[in-house]
Amino acid sequence: GVPVMKIMASKFTVSMRLGLTAVCISLFLGVMLGILQARHKDGLIDGVGTVYTVFVNAVPALVSYSLILFFGSRVLGLPSMYSTRDPGRSSILPIACLCLASIAHYALWIRRYMVDELNKDYIKLARAKGVPGGQISRRHVFRNAMIPLVQYIPGSILSTLMGSLYVES
Repeated sequence: GVPVMKIMASKFTVSMRLGLTAVCISLFLGVMLGILQARHKDGLIDGVGTVYTVFVNAVPALVSYSLILFFGSRVLGLPSMYSTRDPGRSSILPIACLCLASIAHYALWIRRYMVDELNKDYIKLARAKGVPGGQISRRHVFRNAMIPLVQYIPGSILSTLMGSLYVES
C-alpha cells in the first residue's frame, strides 16, 4: 500500500551517496595510478597497473563484485550489506565494488594520454630549454592529458550508479 516513488526515494539517497563517493575515490586513485604508470613506463608499476586494468576488464563485474564481497566479509570481517546502523563500516565493500572498474578506466586513459603528450615536440623543446621535469609534467603534460579524460566523468557517474544495482542486489 506504499507508492513506489516513496520506496525509491528512501533508497535513492543512499545509492547516490555511495555512488558519488565511489566516483570521487576512483577518480583520485585512477588518475594517480595512471600518472605513476606513465612516469614509470615499462617498469614494475606500469606492469602491475596494466595487469590490474586487464583483470578488471576481462572478468565480468558480477564475478569481481562477488569476489570482493566474499573476501571482505570472510577475511576482513566487514559487513557485505549496507546498514543504516553502521553506515561508515558497512559502506566500505559496496564502495570498493563500485570503484573497481572506474579506477582501471581512469588509469588506462590517463596513462595513454600522458604517454602521448610526453612524446610531443613541445615537450621535447621544453626539455631542451632546461625546464624541470616536474614543471613539465604539471603544467603541460597533466593539464593536456586531463582535457580528453574529463568527457568520461559524466559517463562514469552514470555507470557507477547503474553498477550500484548489482552491488545492492
